Amino acid sequence: MTVVRSIVAMLGWAVLAGVAHAADPMKVAKGDLEQLLPGKTLSYRNVNGVGAVVYFEPGGRATYRTGNAREATGTWTVEGDGRYCIKITSGRTQDHCRHVWKTDSGYATGNGKGEDLQPLSGLD
Repeated sequence: MTVVRSIVAMLGWAVLAGVAHAADPMKVAKGDLEQLLPGKTLSYRNVNGVGAVVYFEPGGRATYRTGNAREATGTWTVEGDGRYCIKITSGRTQDHCRHVWKTDSGYATGNGKGEDLQPLSGLD
């Protein structure tokens, strides 16, 4: 009887461990991102921790707004490696490229290794 209880307990822990383990984030592929982004407004925190909102217009135009009320316009593309890139052309010119990852809780944005993921809203 003790052996049976031990086996049942081990199976129970194995099931709980499997449920608690989150799946690894998966990078969203270029083609999928090209379908997801047009017409969407995404919200996230940028690499400096400042809130950012980006509107991806169909046709490649972008409007980028940060939490400190800075607004800029430019263009967006999806690169061959699956990063979306925003090229700011108004005011201070700059490029901003990030990957989009699918996680258990939705989408996130981050680097190519998935090490600095920030929650992303607007794609769901």
